[in-house]
Amino acid sequence: MNIKFVSMSMFMAFALTFTACHKSGVYDSDSAKNVSDLKVPEGFDWSMSEDVSLTITSPVETSVSVFGDEECKELLATFPVSTEESTFTLNVKNGTEKLYVEYTKVDGSKSVLPVSISASRAAGTATVILPEGTGKHDKKQHVIFYPGDGWGTLFFEDMWPSKGDYDFNDMVASYKIQLYIENSKVAAIMVAARLNALGGHFPYQLCLQVDNLLKTEISDVDDYTESTSSDGTGKYKYEDDAIGDKALFSFDWQNKMGGEYGNYYNTEKGYKLDNIDKNIVAFIIYLNDPRDLDDFTSSSFNFFIRNTDENDNREIHLLGYEPTASFATGYDEMVKKNASLLSDKEYYRTSDGFVWGLKIPANVSHAVEKANFLDAYPLFREWVVSGGQKNPMWYESKVDEHCITFPK
Repeated sequence: MNIKFVSMSMFMAFALTFTACHKSGVYDSDSAKNVSDLKVPEGFDWSMSEDVSLTITSPVETSVSVFGDEECKELLATFPVSTEESTFTLNVKNGTEKLYVEYTKVDGSKSVLPVSISASRAAGTATVILPEGTGKHDKKQHVIFYPGDGWGTLFFEDMWPSKGDYDFNDMVASYKIQLYIENSKVAAIMVAARLNALGGHFPYQLCLQVDNLLKTEISDVDDYTESTSSDGTGKYKYEDDAIGDKALFSFDWQNKMGGEYGNYYNTEKGYKLDNIDKNIVAFIIYLNDPRDLDDFTSSSFNFFIRNTDENDNREIHLLGYEPTASFATGYDEMVKKNASLLSDKEYYRTSDGFVWGLKIPANVSHAVEKANFLDAYPLFREWVVSGGQKNPMWYESKVDEHCITFPK
């Protein structure tokens, strides 16, 4: 397979009872002092992005670029369009109202069409018909990006099944996924991760299971050679010998906690790191046979952290994701032992609605050690108590005093 890969610049809680109430007994989120005091609405999914089904047709065969913002900075995808109706699933930030479709006109100039997204979060849809005067154009590469804003960010708490302190910096990593398209099918997948912070006490490592990709469907896994600087300190492992049939990968940054990095890693103001790009690890997954585009949506990529203690293989996943085959029995046992704390209806949720991980579709700073997360991100409070209806991009509200900020 001859694929020319995208440049680096492109690819580049909680108390069991609630005390924050008015004397009248009506819940008052403003009086919540910590994340653990917040009241989580029933069914809140903690998601910050949604899938949108884009249907597109053109008077001629051409290629388009699709962005999630009017400035055309959040590149969601570049893909071919035919004279017949084609549908692509993209992933956008919650609160996104329009897609912006860039196409080439007959005279070679570029034009952008804004396309409204349907109001339903559960099944966002958008439809566009390119106008007459669209020129034939074939981009050299067709890619779908998760997320479209360069890097996404993973925040993890590491106390599961107990509740943590919810500064969400026990493990912080950036991620990006790229699906490479050939003949309107996924031919290869690029995965990249960057360690941003380690603020926990336990020896956890970042892992990824591609939930609908079997090991037998992979022809090869290879380094993304442009991804890591010469002094890179991370590595990855394709765990093809792991229990279970699904494709599983792990990342290792050689346990950076302590020493020159302070008590933790990049969570203390006096030990802030300005350059973490050396922590980038990336690889390409080549498929035996190309797969349908809808086989790999953003939710297909099951990021989690796993304890590396040989006597403790527990895993901490994002809300709703199943543990791997290696920890399935251990998870069930933990739920039985902690029946009053853990939900028995959804994976990795407490009985009062909290979680241990957040997946943010943007490059986000993390909270400094021992910071109150509600001070670090003032809009987070209302986002949670509204069940995600308000402040969908709460992560843009950071207060520098309480955060570790680094260059994008």
